[in-house]
Amino acid sequence: MAKGKKKREMARTTLVLSGGRHGAAGPIDGASRYSGPVSVPAEVSGTDTILRILTLAENLTSTAGGEVTKVVSSDPTGMGSWSSMAGLYDRYRVLAIELFYEPNSQFNPFVTSTATSVVRGAISVVADTTDAIALTSHAQASRWGTWKFHNLARPFTAVVKASGKLLMQYNATASTPPVLMSIKMYAGTGLAVSTTYGILVTRMLIQFASQT
Repeated sequence: MAKGKKKREMARTTLVLSGGRHGAAGPIDGASRYSGPVSVPAEVSGTDTILRILTLAENLTSTAGGEVTKVVSSDPTGMGSWSSMAGLYDRYRVLAIELFYEPNSQFNPFVTSTATSVVRGAISVVADTTDAIALTSHAQASRWGTWKFHNLARPFTAVVKASGKLLMQYNATASTPPVLMSIKMYAGTGLAVSTTYGILVTRMLIQFASQT
């Protein structure tokens, strides 16, 4: 096999952390952060851990006050297939959260009507590795180093990955999960009240351990 081709294949099947390399079983114990892709490599046998991506689709809707204050947290209990995985494994840790937004309708700059103008709202998006407290303004969001500005009329994506010993610790699947990582969104200028603007799809990369 050519040297260049071999390197490309290794890149597809190996996830890299600051604590070292690992394969399909997930990060090694003691790793301080996760920096790999939000994907699951080929399965391996003879390991005590396993990587799984759990997903959830939901509407992004403004409040009765005409704001969007959505928070997608690292609490996995509402994700699809969580109950079945929690029944198989005693421990877990959330390595990454990836979010995809698709608007219900896209803004046409050549048409002026209520139906098209209400989706022109700017939305702040922040990746946070400390908590899941909702944002209250664009100014507040701009203080984060991960802050990005998007438009509700356009698709966007966001991702947050575990970083630090606290986030890389395992949690008991049977206990109330700690929420220390999130993707936060805020929009509040000229939005229609109680209106669905689009669909959010969340993909959560979770490492499960200690099979029951």
